[in-house]
Amino acid sequence: MSFYSTTPRAGAVPPLPNLAGTFVDEGYLKLEQLISSDNFIQIYKALDTTTDTHYSVKCTRTDTPPPSRLTEEFSIHQSVSHQIGVATLNRMFEEDGRTFMILNPAAGTMGENITKFGMYVDRPDRIKGAFIELVEAVTECHHAGVYHRDLRPRNIWCDSRGWGLRLANFGKATRKAESDEFGCGRPAYMSPECADTTRGSYSPRESDLWALAVILFNMVTGSNPWRIADFADASYAAYRSNEDTHFIETCHLTPAANDFFRRCFASQSEQRPSLEEMAVEVLAIDRFSLAHTFTVHSRGQVHSALLEVHNVNAPDLRFVDRAKRSITTRERFAKKVRRA
Repeated sequence: MSFYSTTPRAGAVPPLPNLAGTFVDEGYLKLEQLISSDNFIQIYKALDTTTDTHYSVKCTRTDTPPPSRLTEEFSIHQSVSHQIGVATLNRMFEEDGRTFMILNPAAGTMGENITKFGMYVDRPDRIKGAFIELVEAVTECHHAGVYHRDLRPRNIWCDSRGWGLRLANFGKATRKAESDEFGCGRPAYMSPECADTTRGSYSPRESDLWALAVILFNMVTGSNPWRIADFADASYAAYRSNEDTHFIETCHLTPAANDFFRRCFASQSEQRPSLEEMAVEVLAIDRFSLAHTFTVHSRGQVHSALLEVHNVNAPDLRFVDRAKRSITTRERFAKKVRRA
């Protein structure tokens, strides 16, 4: 049995109202702008009126998910909140049947940079810099015994240049090395094991690595490889029938990028690269795609002007270790990821 389904759920809970312009936290916090809304979760840009400090605020219903799950989310997120590449979680409070989590502010999300700006497409140095930051963040979480299970561009906060990545939304996160809770996260980013309920259990660690590969695919192509990693999905079935050249023929990937994704999307998890191997292999790729040269097409529109605005040189074989205020080279990074 597969998690794949197009049937709407019965008795769905109505979405949250737009609270932009209202005050919460006993009137001290103004929700200035709704940044994103997804599956009964809202992210607001908010202002603390007592200090003139801006925050990002996550809003959910107190009963959806259950209170125990919200408490677990807060506990897990707070345990890694100090880590490199994780959004800082300050506090949580309940008000009027809603739960609010107060986080340090974010300029935007990787999802916006991919879908609106095409910021990474045909920019190999920028792809490498962002991906290495992402791998380091996941490595730190895994080393702390935390597995996100909902990694996707919308849950990755970043600055206006597409860097300074921070993992957010730990609503599906777990500390379990093996899980029997299937269907966690968005279908397009689920590993085959997570999507297949007949398996009995799956590895959240391996599921995170699969999602990382899909996110890299998003950055390279501006699209998803499939709706879900299940043979009921035509795109996934087409890939499995021609793994050697499918992405070269359909997405114009370079042979080096194609070989990397073929390893990441191996049907058996033990054949997939580790976090360390993913980082080293991505850094060694000179170019990921031949589909775009001077312009980027996103949602059918050319965004070359936007690319000119965001044309900033990204780090290639090194990245900023923000917590230590230093530069971490490939060799030092390799030592760090071996801990996970």
